Amino acid sequence: MPICFARRIRIACVFALLPVTALVDNATAQQLGGAPDFGEPLLRPATGRWRFIPSLAFAYDSFGQSYTISDRDTLDLVDEASGRFVTSLMRTGPMSLEVQNSLGLGQEATRDDLHLGARWRGRRLELQLLDDLHLKAYRRHTDFGLSSDYATNIARGIGTLSLSRAWRLRLEDQVELARFRQHTRYNYDYTRHDIMGEIERRWGVFSAVRLGYGWGSRSVPDSTAIACGRHRLRAGWSQSLGPHLLTVDQTLERRRYGDPAVRSHYVDYQGALALSAAPATGWRLRLEYRAWLTVYDTPDSIYTNAAEHTLELVVEKDVLGRTALGLGPVAEFRRTDSRFDPSYNQAGIKGTISYLAGPRLWVQFSNEMGVRSLLAVGDLTYYSDYFYNWSTLYLSCGLVRRLNFDLFFSLSPESHEDPRHNSSTVLLSTALTWGLL
Repeated sequence: MPICFARRIRIACVFALLPVTALVDNATAQQLGGAPDFGEPLLRPATGRWRFIPSLAFAYDSFGQSYTISDRDTLDLVDEASGRFVTSLMRTGPMSLEVQNSLGLGQEATRDDLHLGARWRGRRLELQLLDDLHLKAYRRHTDFGLSSDYATNIARGIGTLSLSRAWRLRLEDQVELARFRQHTRYNYDYTRHDIMGEIERRWGVFSAVRLGYGWGSRSVPDSTAIACGRHRLRAGWSQSLGPHLLTVDQTLERRRYGDPAVRSHYVDYQGALALSAAPATGWRLRLEYRAWLTVYDTPDSIYTNAAEHTLELVVEKDVLGRTALGLGPVAEFRRTDSRFDPSYNQAGIKGTISYLAGPRLWVQFSNEMGVRSLLAVGDLTYYSDYFYNWSTLYLSCGLVRRLNFDLFFSLSPESHEDPRHNSSTVLLSTALTWGLL
């Protein structure tokens, strides 16, 4: 029976070198590959003062996956220990500035992340300039056939103008650059440029209407055929009625490639509707519907038209003010014209348990089980109907002062109609973080 097993373990210890507020969560985010959010600085020095904050982190990562190909077991493992030194310099006030550099040295690669941020706030106008540079160089002894040393840089400029108490205008300009040391079909230099404008009308706290238009382009020197331009329309509406909230979001994108004979132009639509209602004290009803639709000008055997719909209805109950229980049906329907991506109907039931005990402990567990029925599989022999049982656990616990433990665990077994297709996936990620809070 083919078994797919994936594991990921992370242990991180963060040591602040000065007796001030440490970048605990930020260091963890850096280790996980995320970039700091200048909009919500973790360090909040007094207005108008400069602060210099260094920190040191140690991390260990492990990822493994085993599966069956042609009746032979295959196992891939990546284990890496790394150290990371993070330095931050920031200043708050009407003109806020932040500079942060994170240098990581590991068994497999060397990484460096540089973040620059500036924000100016006026009476009606707010301006932000953000820049994130990421460098990664693999060790000579590593053997990553699909990887190469590379550098990426994302620069953003954001302007927000309050036309009145109700109306707001937002403009964002973003440029992304990627450069690889060795060029392959998977690693190629590119430049992306996106401009987005949005106007918003608000009333109350949670009620608003938004409408935006964006233009973007991607240039690829090594393969002009997949260079493209795109137009994007985005609309959203949120309406609160006491404890009830209705939100609608829609995005329509038109993408055109340099050579339609290589990559077809297409239209992509994404829509979401969510309703949260409180029919009685301690009770909540959550309904969410999502739709994806992709239509190609010239479909082929790989790029085919597809439509997907998901529906989730969950009833939640608060228990003793700290625990929330949820239960309800879920469904998913996908239609395609591809024999490699068959259509299916999926139906199941989902349960959730959430527990919160102040800032020291938070636990959330969800389990979804159901059946997926494939349609028009044809002569494919590696697909069959199956029963699934997907479990996910999140945990964040303050063990003692300055020491925090975080865990993510996912288990996704599939029991197929044809036992040869059975599979199971396990993912585990943990973080142990210490800092002077």
